[in-house]
Amino acid sequence: NYSQSVNGYAIASNGYNHTNLQNCNITQGSNARTNSYAVYFQRGFNSTYTNNKIITYGSTTSSARNYNVFLVNYKNNTLSNSFLSASGRDSYGIYLSNSANNTIYMNNVSTSGSGSYGIFIFGAGSIANNLTSNNVTTYGPSVLGGISLSTNTIHNLIIGNNVTIKGGSSYGIYLLSGSKN
Repeated sequence: NYSQSVNGYAIASNGYNHTNLQNCNITQGSNARTNSYAVYFQRGFNSTYTNNKIITYGSTTSSARNYNVFLVNYKNNTLSNSFLSASGRDSYGIYLSNSANNTIYMNNVSTSGSGSYGIFIFGAGSIANNLTSNNVTTYGPSVLGGISLSTNTIHNLIIGNNVTIKGGSSYGIYLLSGSKN
């Protein structure tokens, strides 16, 4: 169990492989905070994240940028059977940047706040990720996407996900121009 109410990272890893994050309860942030990351991993591969409960929350009035799971240049990982909840303006349940061959399945992902995303995949290196059987709920005054694939993502697979959106200017699954999925 881990809980912190200041900005920063609950768990951060740079360059480590074969990491196993299992059966953890993580709470990161507070209603007045911005830029909180519960799990921030970069430049690694072959890791497993399963059966975790991760909650991040932050300001609803400024750009909070709160992330449950943030993976940068991460490859061949599995994220499964977890409960992920992010709240505050510009919050993300799962954010992949230039990350490939990841399997994301059977997670419950919930985000709330203006500009929030359930699952967001970004960058030209985001190739062949598999999103299967996830429950994604996003809500707020202007939510942009339950599952969003940004420009230059290719060959990502989205199968059997349940996406619920509540708010203006919202998209269940949002493919930005240039994505080839």
